[in-house]
Amino acid sequence: MWRQEAGAALKETPISRRRQGGRPVEVQERRRFARFYLPLAVAFQTRCGATGDLLEGEAVTRDLGLEGLSLLCPFPNSFHYGQVVDLVITLPLPQLHHHDTPLLKARGEVVRLDPPTGPRGLGGVALWFRDGLCFDEPSPPEG
Repeated sequence: MWRQEAGAALKETPISRRRQGGRPVEVQERRRFARFYLPLAVAFQTRCGATGDLLEGEAVTRDLGLEGLSLLCPFPNSFHYGQVVDLVITLPLPQLHHHDTPLLKARGEVVRLDPPTGPRGLGGVALWFRDGLCFDEPSPPEG
């Protein structure tokens, strides 16, 4: 369902369940752009809160849109709200113009954390893109 608000078209999509006070509730989510549910490889880099130590790792997207993404991550407890994370997303596309595999880059801010669940213990980290998505500069061809 689409509706107009303050000059922008917003898409309202129901989310099946979220926890509120220990019980599942239905929530309406408002997004300006559609989300794509694609499992894409993501490399991330950020600084840990109090220590400032560099944290680098890999995750998989749960969903991706023009304004943000949600990751499944093996250590979501290392993140906090408002934390800035640099992301490199690998696209499963053929090489473009004989360059490396296409990559998207973004700088995101943590806006939601979901606790680890399931047998693999992956937790969710949702990020809002501060400056949008852009293609990474391709490496020059070898030879």
